[in-house]
Amino acid sequence: MKNFITLCVIAAAFCIVQNQAKITAEQQKTFKQRSEECKTETKVDPQLIENVKKGEAVSSDDFKAYAICLTKRLQLLNDAGDVNMEKALSLLPAGEDKAAAQKSLEKCQNIKVDELNNTKFLRSLCIYKEFKGIL
Repeated sequence: MKNFITLCVIAAAFCIVQNQAKITAEQQKTFKQRSEECKTETKVDPQLIENVKKGEAVSSDDFKAYAICLTKRLQLLNDAGDVNMEKALSLLPAGEDKAAAQKSLEKCQNIKVDELNNTKFLRSLCIYKEFKGIL
């Protein structure tokens, strides 16, 4: 499970970095603001986030908490760990295939593992992976 989580983190970070240009300036501002809030709340070492952006494996509880916090603050995941399909789809840029995106989000929603926090974390990573960094 730890190796799977590590691979998901690397894949998510790669997708985010590769496709930031698809995010509007307003979405980038919101993302950065929510990211800063979650860094403060979770006390994650900012270097861990930078390491992930560089493609390095990170599997700390602090980073897991940060990823969950960020996805919740962006309203893409609720407290119960459910994917907010409507919100995620509303953030797609014009021209993106919403039907395909919904299928991807359904895959994310179907992830369920041993404990709720791990489920939330994997769903958070799935959202970023499936949307290839658009969100």
